[in-house]
Amino acid sequence: MKRHAWILSLLLAPVTLSAAYTYWLTDYFGTLNTTTWEVNGSPTGGATGFHRSTTPDGSAILKSGVPGGSSNYEVRTQLTLAASGGSYITYLRASLDARINPTGTPVGSFIALEVKNPTFSNGTCSATLNAWRGTGGTLTLLAATTGPCSNGMEVRAVAAGSGWVRLYLNEVLYFA
Repeated sequence: MKRHAWILSLLLAPVTLSAAYTYWLTDYFGTLNTTTWEVNGSPTGGATGFHRSTTPDGSAILKSGVPGGSSNYEVRTQLTLAASGGSYITYLRASLDARINPTGTPVGSFIALEVKNPTFSNGTCSATLNAWRGTGGTLTLLAATTGPCSNGMEVRAVAAGSGWVRLYLNEVLYFA
């Protein structure tokens, strides 16, 4: 099974208790700006956003922290799902070298929220949702479930508090 690239657009914002906040970074990955992003592997950017160009997949990890030193933030990703299959990962609390390596040992430390193997059948789409922790060359599955998917779906990953993360698909909570 091929693993596909995972992000088309990336929006980061400080997490607040109300919905009134301003995004401090928006990137649609028309190009991979290596001043802003640590690029691991061989992903590319272009008119269709962030995608892989070789196997294993790559990652783009933000080089700067959240303004003000907060550890609270969210990442919003819009996925283009043209066909069944693939693995789409959002990294949180990641070291600059973070990457789940499908052909070997994971690299770096991270929490990874994955939409895996979206499958279109009879007009509906479903996918496996995984939460992973990578550290010290070990990958640990923290949680797994299934959820709906669609072309253009939004994946929202939130990191706040003392290490907790949340995963939303189209604003519906799946992991907390």
